[in-house]
Amino acid sequence: HLQDLLPSMHRCTAAATRRLLPLLRCEQQRGSLGQRCRHASLVDWQPSEVLGVLRQASETGSLEAPLLQRLRGCETAVDEQQPSEEEAGPSEIEVACEWQDFLSAAELCQVTRVRDFMLLAKLGDRLCTPEVQQAPTDELIRVGTAFAGLGVLHPPLFAALAQSFLAAWPAAAADDKRPAARQLVEVARMFSAQRYRHEELFGRLGNQVSALGAASLLPGEALSLLHSHAFLRLGGPSPEDGELGEELWQQLQDQVIAGTKSVGPSGLVELCYVLFLARRVNEEQDLATVQDLLSKAAPDLLQASHTSWSEAPHGPVLHKRLLLLRSCLRYLHKETYKGLSPDLQQLLRRVHRMESPDKELRPASMFTRKLSSVLTKLKIGNILNAQRGPFKLDIVERDRKIIYECNHFDRFYTNSIEKIATMCLQERIVKAMGYKVIQVPHWQWNKIKHRRQRMEYVRMSRYYAIKDRREWAPRDDKPQDVALSDIDFLGEYFFRKDMPLASFSWFQPRYDYTKRLPPSSNAAPGSL
Repeated sequence: HLQDLLPSMHRCTAAATRRLLPLLRCEQQRGSLGQRCRHASLVDWQPSEVLGVLRQASETGSLEAPLLQRLRGCETAVDEQQPSEEEAGPSEIEVACEWQDFLSAAELCQVTRVRDFMLLAKLGDRLCTPEVQQAPTDELIRVGTAFAGLGVLHPPLFAALAQSFLAAWPAAAADDKRPAARQLVEVARMFSAQRYRHEELFGRLGNQVSALGAASLLPGEALSLLHSHAFLRLGGPSPEDGELGEELWQQLQDQVIAGTKSVGPSGLVELCYVLFLARRVNEEQDLATVQDLLSKAAPDLLQASHTSWSEAPHGPVLHKRLLLLRSCLRYLHKETYKGLSPDLQQLLRRVHRMESPDKELRPASMFTRKLSSVLTKLKIGNILNAQRGPFKLDIVERDRKIIYECNHFDRFYTNSIEKIATMCLQERIVKAMGYKVIQVPHWQWNKIKHRRQRMEYVRMSRYYAIKDRREWAPRDDKPQDVALSDIDFLGEYFFRKDMPLASFSWFQPRYDYTKRLPPSSNAAPGSL
């Protein structure tokens, strides 16, 4: 019997050798195929095949030899090298994947838009290996771009990428070893898409941009860098906190304005949106800048046809940003809105009356539906996914100007309980419109399991939002001392029958907050 099995064993060995030969040739050609599996070789995959590759690579860390050969983009085998059916073995030989193969799998999912968050999380764990410290900078950027494009949040992976970027770009690097401006912009963009605020890395990016000079960036790159910093809202104004300095910000802004022809009207509108997002539109000079930028973009936008807002790739985004800028000017800066030029008023009026190009309505999340059911049990009429100007609000009361925000984890920065800049701007505008905002964070809602407790939680949250005047101001405002406020007793209201009749009944003593404690200079050393 052993002699009868020997020929079949030889045929299986030969078939396995023929399958591995193209893979070995692919390993030899790796130096010349630096950009493999990025364009042409990724388009021919079917979604089912991509899902199978993702599942096998993330769970087992290996792939069959033909799949791995195809993934690496080195499919050079001809018909003579293909084994026949008699020579084919009962199962394909699996080969362990390398770090670059996991990167190619992530890029394959990005191009084909195949997203399985559990498998992609496992794939990110396999990329968080010590090999990430020795990987080239271009491959690190490709990893971050793939995960950011897929919308997959993976904080450990981006923490490892940040450490690799810091090691590759030292602060005291020579001029010939500095990164290109394109790389700096891509790194800032992918960390912004992940909502990951790494102050040390962004401080290093700011130093590198300062060393290269704002003139080395294209207008589109400067605009993207400003947008990333405005969205993240890093620690403080100094470069050590991750923020761009005032001088560098102004240089990048001037670079965008100087390249008006290259960025076009959509770029000017985005710059105005970035200024509002970064909370820089507080003075008359900034308002004049926004007004000038919108006036430059108005003639071209007025000539655009009605169908171009929906057919253009950036049409819906441009329409939403113009609506947002109209709301910012109308409710936050009313006097400036009244003094706009006729062309600009016509543009904003036309955009406001235009039907929204984005007609797809996403189904309400389970979080929103459960909160709506609680309000219904409390006999409070509500509307789900209500459209108010540029905003799609979670829940709006039917009879009162009250909004409920179901703040899931995607509305906060990574590893933080601070809301992202877009949601803070939305809250500021909505409160200026006269609405009361009730914020329901996910970490509180998930801890309340009983329905009766959730009803009491919603009832008290509604009461505080209506009665407590501290909830009327936007939460991203700088905190002020209570004694400086014009309100002596927070949350106090008078019904008509309870309103005092005598004038002296309205008086309440006001205390100077500076006299609560003695100044530190006047106090003796060691005394309280």
